[in-house]
Amino acid sequence: MKKVLFASLALLLLCVLTGWNLLGKNGKPANANTFKPAKLTANEEAILHASTDNSFLYQYRVDPHKYKSVRIWLEEYKYGKLVNGDLFELEGEAGKKGTIMFTASLVSENSKRYKIIEGIYTGKGNTTFSTFKTFPQAGDKDINAFSLSGVDSAESASGKKILGAIGFSKDDSAPAPPLHDFEDLKKHKKEIQSYATLLVVRCEFKNNKRSA
Repeated sequence: MKKVLFASLALLLLCVLTGWNLLGKNGKPANANTFKPAKLTANEEAILHASTDNSFLYQYRVDPHKYKSVRIWLEEYKYGKLVNGDLFELEGEAGKKGTIMFTASLVSENSKRYKIIEGIYTGKGNTTFSTFKTFPQAGDKDINAFSLSGVDSAESASGKKILGAIGFSKDDSAPAPPLHDFEDLKKHKKEIQSYATLLVVRCEFKNNKRSA
């Protein structure tokens, strides 16, 4: 099963990378330093949904002289309290263009165990990380999950980005918090206190070379 998952995601990323040209309309160079949700075909969407339960997939194009690396990490909150600000941190070379991926796939319904995969794919060099983690931790029962994407359209690559969020609540009628709540969670503690676990997936393009 794990080999099938990796193979499916690898095929999807190859399609996405080869399908995004550095040239814009009329054959002119496209705008650099752009970050946007990956545009998938119907077949690519089918591969993604068959491979994982929750996913965030983005494409970017940057000036390699301005941005040398890209960093992905998670912030983990339990009932509104930040318990880990740098969970599963991953950093890789940015290159000129690439794809950033985060997936969380349920492995065991009874234990709420998830397979986490993070990836930075440039076509020339790829940086990946995978692990297993239980969300929420043992003791939290009857938990319902939600996920939402953090970027809806193309925007500047500068600054810290919210790739998306995954939350687990005991109230199955609790709506997903609006995106603006994630921009400053200290001001929106009340809105997220009902979530046994809330994961906010972030990324940032950096102008220094990645850490050794």
